[in-house]
Amino acid sequence: MILTQENITSAIAVGAAIFAIFQYFRKPDVDADKNICLLKEMLNNLQQKNDLLLDIQKNHLHSLELAQQCTDKSVQELKISVSNLATIINERIPSKQ
Repeated sequence: MILTQENITSAIAVGAAIFAIFQYFRKPDVDADKNICLLKEMLNNLQQKNDLLLDIQKNHLHSLELAQQCTDKSVQELKISVSNLATIINERIPSKQ
């Protein structure tokens, strides 16, 4: 094959076309990989925040349960005290029959 200006120009044009086609198909893959990495990072951050919120919720619910137990105990003690006071009042003030 004789190297002429037309042959060299044609070879360069074919090489440029091949490179352009390669870039045309490669660029979306690179962009998609970047987007996938960003989405994975965002998902990981959201998962960490979700785990943190779940821990906070569990701790808060536990605190509420403890407070409820204390309240129930206090109410039970008040019931006993009121019952004792009612008994004392009924013993000291006779009923009118």
